[in-house]
Amino acid sequence: MIPLRETTKRKVIAVLEKSYFSLSSFTVLFDENDREFLQITFLPRKTFRFVISGYGTTFSTSEAPGMHVLTGETLKREDLDTALKAIAPWINRILEDYRTQNPIVDEFETLRKSLNEKLEQHLNDDDSHFSAEEASAIRVKLDELSAKLAEVCEKNAEYEKNLRDAKAEIQSIKADLELFPKGVWYRMAGGKVLSVIKKVVTSKEGRDFALEAAKKLLLEAPK
Repeated sequence: MIPLRETTKRKVIAVLEKSYFSLSSFTVLFDENDREFLQITFLPRKTFRFVISGYGTTFSTSEAPGMHVLTGETLKREDLDTALKAIAPWINRILEDYRTQNPIVDEFETLRKSLNEKLEQHLNDDDSHFSAEEASAIRVKLDELSAKLAEVCEKNAEYEKNLRDAKAEIQSIKADLELFPKGVWYRMAGGKVLSVIKKVVTSKEGRDFALEAAKKLLLEAPK
């Protein structure tokens, strides 16, 4: 039985949220009654999992992809802190695997870093919430982004599903306006918006069009 502190659980969530994929790409299960007391699954590819097992002071991690083996590796860990620190490298391996398969990912990674840098410059108050007027203005921009995605989403067999998923994610981003302070929302929305664009837009022209709308949303909306 490994009952994690709430502070530790929040640190795990923060690592996922700050990652390239953002929290929405993972499921997280904390189960103090199971030897595998922390289980993280990468939703786009559910064979990619990170599991911490433990009993007493003995801990191990099962990680897929592993450091060398795609299907996974199990590693003994010195302590729980060391096991938790292995989460970020595991996420980076997922990104590396996708990047080698599709160089377009580099384009989004570059943009994500650029947006994060600009957001840090613009955001001066991580604790205040949006006013009703600010939230309304951002919803308008999100609607504009949704409309642009409908224009540039490649019309193929997956068209309707991709568009439906994109609109559902944008609705989720809208709902987050009422839950999170400005700083948290902008950082979280940035990851989610880029994730949506990657999933539904394949042509370079379409990506450029959609990314311009994303910049307008994230960098020109009320701060």
